[in-house]
Amino acid sequence: MRFRPKRDALPFAGLASFMRLPYTQDPAYLDQADTAIVGIPLDSGTFYRAGARFGPRAIRLHSLYQLGPYHPILSLDVFEHLNVIDYGDLGVDLQDTQKAYRMIQEGLAPLIEQEITPICLGGDHSISYPVLGALASAVSPLALVHFDSHPDTLDAIRGNRYNHGTPFRRAAEAGWIDPEHSIQIGIRGAGRVPDPKGDPGPLPFEVISGEALWTLPPDQVVDRIRRRVGNHPVYLSFDLDVMDAAVAPGTGSPEIGGPLSRDILPILRGLAGLPIKGFDIVELLPEADPQNTTALLAANLVFEFLALLAHRKQKVSQE
Repeated sequence: MRFRPKRDALPFAGLASFMRLPYTQDPAYLDQADTAIVGIPLDSGTFYRAGARFGPRAIRLHSLYQLGPYHPILSLDVFEHLNVIDYGDLGVDLQDTQKAYRMIQEGLAPLIEQEITPICLGGDHSISYPVLGALASAVSPLALVHFDSHPDTLDAIRGNRYNHGTPFRRAAEAGWIDPEHSIQIGIRGAGRVPDPKGDPGPLPFEVISGEALWTLPPDQVVDRIRRRVGNHPVYLSFDLDVMDAAVAPGTGSPEIGGPLSRDILPILRGLAGLPIKGFDIVELLPEADPQNTTALLAANLVFEFLALLAHRKQKVSQE
């Protein structure tokens, strides 16, 4: 069976699954799916502006208007190569973070067992920790490719060790990511340690600072990512606050001085062929997104993630 977006539906009516893809958790569909869109509406890990729990719904809604199946740069129909379902939202406990993490790992387990690649819609950045924990049952450690204005490698915030500023410290400690093959792109902002390479904290991540993106051509950024990752399996985490606050205001901790969408797209597209085992896109705050520009950006980035997976599958099938 080939799963394709339903193209004849009105974009403003009906069930808002991502791109009108089949919305299901039916095991019969899991047997045939390659990839699943998974909402994780958890935002109790934030210390600034809450509301990212509404992010998955907004991303799905804004996937309905302009997105089509063909990717003109990678020259492929995504859904000719990839069977995708919308798995809905996982249950989370907004009062008990550790319980929420267990719920996320358990919710993702059926997908991981079927070797289905999850594309997770946050939620705040704390969701990366349990998602990586779920993936660790199948592949570990992973190389991390992390787009963000903040390194998220703190040990704690106000004594709390599990929040949106600590996920990659915790994941490295658990052995789920390999810092020696991980890279962060876009790190910037006030409060950073004065270091032209950025501030990855105590972890040996390579860092391409936000300021470096002003002058580095995209192909050089891609080359550094590829050299760092090598042949290792990859987890790609995309915090929307890596983008300039002018184009992505709808996020919990916006930062000025970031890239525009036209700057980030060639970098993402340059990652085609990498063995990516999972994705997340996080920190969409719809109430701070009055023109829906951030939600529209997020929906398009999810399509870019799908295109990367489709390109990889196409390449493997041709070998």
